[in-house]
Amino acid sequence: MSHHILTYIFLLSFFSSVFAQETEVNPFEIYTQDKNHKVLIVPFESKMYASSLDAEIAAKTGMNYFEIREKLRIGLSNQILLAIDKKIPAVSMIHHDDSLVSDLDYVYNSIGYKYTLVPKEEEEVETPENLSTQVKSKITALINKSSNSSTPKEKKEYEGGKIYNGEVYTTNHYAERFMNTSIHNASLLDVLNKKYRSDLYIFINELDIGKPVSNLENTGVYFRRIKVHYTVFNQKGKEMEAGASTIQMPHYINDIDKVIRNYFSILSRNLCSFMPEPDLDKITINKENEDSKKAKDQRKIIHGLMVE
Repeated sequence: MSHHILTYIFLLSFFSSVFAQETEVNPFEIYTQDKNHKVLIVPFESKMYASSLDAEIAAKTGMNYFEIREKLRIGLSNQILLAIDKKIPAVSMIHHDDSLVSDLDYVYNSIGYKYTLVPKEEEEVETPENLSTQVKSKITALINKSSNSSTPKEKKEYEGGKIYNGEVYTTNHYAERFMNTSIHNASLLDVLNKKYRSDLYIFINELDIGKPVSNLENTGVYFRRIKVHYTVFNQKGKEMEAGASTIQMPHYINDIDKVIRNYFSILSRNLCSFMPEPDLDKITINKENEDSKKAKDQRKIIHGLMVE
């Protein structure tokens, strides 16, 4: 009897220590096989937040405006990290242990905002390259891509307003727009690179949660539009991707966790869809699968020991 008790205690201690070691790993800093590049996620500035849902969330949870905004701010960065998982190593400033409020203030004081047209997506041309070559070429293009090609296109699409009979008219009045970011401090990315070892930067420029509006196809149905504005720069400061990720949410949803879990997750996957899938060799894939299986088995055993 005593032998079984000692065995039980030993196993519980062993697996508890293993589980503790697992939880010590920072879940908000994701590393993969590719150690040459790292994405840094910069959360939206507090003033770049507009939501018509705050009153309903506050009534349901008792949270105040600042608590709601901060939870959504952290939740969005968290979902972007999860969306990047196993594509490129990533770290979030708002989650990172070494990040300080002064770091974010430095970033926000080094950038500016401009409301501009959402760029149209270009159709990708199929090439007969094998999968490995395609992935490598995509990563290379992702890191080195210049924004020079996208800038003239926007200028062609956007025609300045003209004055007729004392009134301003523009053909782009109803065109989709988003809040873009520009870097004014030439040293910003070098400072971030030195601290976070990053060379790819996702700036979340603004978060909007709109008022309930009627569905055009079904006037009895109301929804809110959630819009995340973002800009992606490489280490040279070239704009690689920019635009807005949007989704419609039923107007009656006021559960903040559900907003983050069900809707921010989709927005984040759309935002990160430009990133290539990782090119992992078979040894790495097998090791990751084996480690994942061991972790699940350990949690099952721990749970079983605790329940019995």
